[in-house]
Amino acid sequence: MCLAVPGEVVEWIERASPFSSAKVEFAGIRRDVGMDCVPDAEPGDYVLVHAGVAISRIDPEEAERLLQTFDEAWTLAERNATIVNRADVAPRHAPRLPNCPSKEPTVNVIEAITGRASTRAFLDKSVPRETISQVLDAARWAPSGVNTQPWQVAVVSGTRKYQIGEAIVAARLMGVEPNPDYTYYADKLPAEMLERKRACGFALYGALGIERQDKERRQEQWLKNYHGFGAPVELFVMIDAELQAGSFLDTGMFVQNIMLAAREYDLETCPQAAMAEYPDIVRDVLELPSSLCLVCGIAIGYPDRSDPVNCYRTDRESVDGFTKWYE
Repeated sequence: MCLAVPGEVVEWIERASPFSSAKVEFAGIRRDVGMDCVPDAEPGDYVLVHAGVAISRIDPEEAERLLQTFDEAWTLAERNATIVNRADVAPRHAPRLPNCPSKEPTVNVIEAITGRASTRAFLDKSVPRETISQVLDAARWAPSGVNTQPWQVAVVSGTRKYQIGEAIVAARLMGVEPNPDYTYYADKLPAEMLERKRACGFALYGALGIERQDKERRQEQWLKNYHGFGAPVELFVMIDAELQAGSFLDTGMFVQNIMLAAREYDLETCPQAAMAEYPDIVRDVLELPSSLCLVCGIAIGYPDRSDPVNCYRTDRESVDGFTKWYE
């Protein structure tokens, strides 16, 4: 059962449709919520929210009644069952409510997955070390073959992040060939994948108004990769160089966990194969051993939702396009 939950509009983030959004508070927790369906809502108004989108306005009395209903449902369940805590009976999509001793998820899992997008512009706002630690604490529960947990992470910010970015940009501009620790792309992609790759590039540069022949602006945008698109923190994900393909699979699940967990804290991410193009530079700046294989970088920070680069989404193949059913 999917529930719409009441929340109070705190402040608008962006009022321009089709990407309008506002901060909405649910029992003390604030979240970014899509507001296209309620463009006339003002701070102090109450709205019903489902899967991260406000679907209608609601008067304060009705909002209070709904909150009371949730609380009564928990009380009834506790009276008639053996329950460790209220998280066991909380509505699947409801945020944390008063008197609840455990912290329930405030982002629906499906919404966290389908709402994730590679973010390429971030606010000039630092991310507390404790928040990054909490993201990694959740991500570490990724599965891995026989529980090997092959991943290692370097959390980089400040001076060293800047040094890495500047060194890689200089290498690119001087024509130094990338020397990644592993091959990411096949030399020849299948036709349908090549078409998706091209469409991805067209969409990105199109959102920024960069013409195909404008090589200078295209290069300028590409070089932003190496400074993590302005994110305050870059995570470098590594594994032991002797490990095989299975450990890359395990690490990929760990990386996905990072990206999804980040959204719980109003953070967004961009996974970056580009940050693994010059692993020797990264290892030199961070004084890491050559026995570590650099898998990727992950830019992480608070998204700049007003930047056009964050207002486009790449498409996805339908389920029928990649699935066959057997009985």
